[in-house]
Parts: sequence; structure tokens; C-alpha cells
Amino acid sequence: AGLTLADFRWASTVVQSRLFPPPPVYCCMPIADMMNAAPSPNMEVFDCLETDTTGAAEFYGLLPIDGAAIRAGEELSQAYRPVDNAERLFRCGFMLPGNPVPLPPLPAGDFEALAPPGGPPVPEQA
Repeated sequence: AGLTLADFRWASTVVQSRLFPPPPVYCCMPIADMMNAAPSPNMEVFDCLETDTTGAAEFYGLLPIDGAAIRAGEELSQAYRPVDNAERLFRCGFMLPGNPVPLPPLPAGDFEALAPPGGPPVPEQA
């Protein structure tokens, strides 16, 4: 039993959904890739932390958000970036309950194009 195309697609999706992508290098970050997203995260992920005054040393990093009091055993969460649930579902495979970023309204022409032929009439949009 070798590697199938379905196996490759699954592995590729798993890896790509956990990468931190600052150009030109993509990177997996242990711990950060296990954090969930939250509307009020307690951690911030940095793709470029300068560790000296010359700016020559740059690293990925995780830091608590200012004022976050993280207790032992408390879940660490991050914001990823502010996107609506449609993009979050497409790129990450999940939606964020209570996501403060609203979904943009679907243009009427697109909505009508999605309606099945002979189906019920398209409702009026507010």
C-alpha cells in the first residue's frame, strides 16, 4: 500500500493549514500550530521578532498579548488574522463561532446564479 493521491491531498492540506507564511519562507511552529483561534486571543504570533539592536537576528515567536493573565492549564489561543468565516472555512477548514468579521453580502447576480433551475424564486435581499 503506497501513497495515494488522496493521501497526498490530505497531508498537503494538513501541512498548509498549519504553516506560518511570511515570505519568502513558510514554517511550522510547534505549539503555535496547535492553538485554536478565538475572538479574544491571549497569545500573539510574530513572524519576525528582532532579537538584537542590529536587526540581524529575526525569528518567529509567541508572546502573550499585553494584559493577558494566562493561568496554568488555560488554553492558548491566537487570532490568526481578521478574516470572515467564508475565508476561514476555505483556508483553514473551520469557522469561528461569534466571528466579529462580518461576511460580505452576496451580490444579487451571484445569488441568482446559485439558485437551482426551476427551483423556488430567489428571495429579496435586504
